[in-house]
Amino acid sequence: MTRLAGLGRLLADRFQIDAVVPQRDGSPELEAIGATVFRGPLLRFGAGRDKPAPCPSFGAYLAQIGFDSPDRLREVLDWWRKVLVSRDVSVLIADYAPMALLAAQGLRAEGWAMAIFTTGQGFGLPPWHLPSFPVLHPEVGEAEHSESVLLEIVNTVGGDFGLPPLAAFPEVFRADLSLVTSLPFLDPYAGLRRDPL
Repeated sequence: MTRLAGLGRLLADRFQIDAVVPQRDGSPELEAIGATVFRGPLLRFGAGRDKPAPCPSFGAYLAQIGFDSPDRLREVLDWWRKVLVSRDVSVLIADYAPMALLAAQGLRAEGWAMAIFTTGQGFGLPPWHLPSFPVLHPEVGEAEHSESVLLEIVNTVGGDFGLPPLAAFPEVFRADLSLVTSLPFLDPYAGLRRDPL
């Protein structure tokens, strides 16, 4: 919240600031900059499972928060698309919001004028241009779903929301600029990034 509030403060003199946050109590950092705060869908790790599956890569993590479920993906993309359109969003700054990024990419493909930025720490903001998510934790075992299966789900559902087919699963994080806030030794993708830390 502090990172988003800082970015919002930089833009507050030129834009109406809207903020979508997970359902939790209060958002004083965002409210302090005059943001209109909306409660958004919560992407809960391992929701609906008795036991979370292994997560050797960030792609496997995305599966655990709903990318393996066409119904959940459709529900959240629909929610984000409606918010982005109804609030007439011209600049999206997404911090740990991969489904918001997909909804914005779909709107842009349909001609919507919107700048798309991502921000976050190293692990939670992988480079979008990679052919696949690198395995970061081989010791935990195999992922439940292959990235090709997850990519097929995204492309099938995303097509209903104007999203052109992604060539690789990391393209979920495609943005005009990634504002990664980390130290190189803490960033598992440090040698793979195009944008500076």
